[in-house]
Amino acid sequence: CGVFNSKEDATKREPIEENNLGNKQSDEIITTEDEYEGYYIVKTIIRDIIDAKRVNIRDVKSYCNVLLDDNNRKPICRLYFNSSQKYIGLIDGQKNEERMPIDDLDEIYEYADRLKSTVKSYDVNEAASESNGVRGTYIDHFELNGVKYEVDSWKSMLLKICGLMLTAHKGQFDNVLSLGGRKRAYFSKNPTELRSPEPITGTDIYVETSHSADRIVKLSRDIISLFGYSEDDISINTK
Repeated sequence: CGVFNSKEDATKREPIEENNLGNKQSDEIITTEDEYEGYYIVKTIIRDIIDAKRVNIRDVKSYCNVLLDDNNRKPICRLYFNSSQKYIGLIDGQKNEERMPIDDLDEIYEYADRLKSTVKSYDVNEAASESNGVRGTYIDHFELNGVKYEVDSWKSMLLKICGLMLTAHKGQFDNVLSLGGRKRAYFSKNPTELRSPEPITGTDIYVETSHSADRIVKLSRDIISLFGYSEDDISINTK
């Protein structure tokens, strides 16, 4: 029997808040030329160690996110270019942010090693999580915000979490459509885009259910993070 419950270490630096990006209204957000240029500089730096297609831009009202795998839980850096003094938000291995002032966009190159280190940490942590994960085990139940839910399979857990998020956040549930892997979608309104689609009751959205147990655990945490929950809010018991 095992319990999987992750906690992030606190540091003196400013902790990153998980953001429900879907709550931002698109007409409030304008991605500037400087933000695009900053993004392309970061992409140029990172392409030395990974496929450049894995580096994505996602703008919000107060800053511009540069993400790995278009995943808001994998920020490479943040660009704060909305005032006369520009800052780049650098992310460490514990997902804490340190804002550094820059006067010229070329100064981003000075932080190349730190940007690469951040990207490497995500891939290393993901590999470690998979090697020490739930593969080969059976789920007994999971708890979300202290409430216990009994399920009979990893697939049932995924569908249950989708249902819980739909009930609590119906107006924002379409945000799940932003989740996906490097080469395939995890949610879609077109079931033919998925390998093993399962309809989410009460919506026109389908979820991909052809995943390993470890992938379902990670996807479940990604889903709840879209709606303001942290990894500490969910624990999983196996047997």
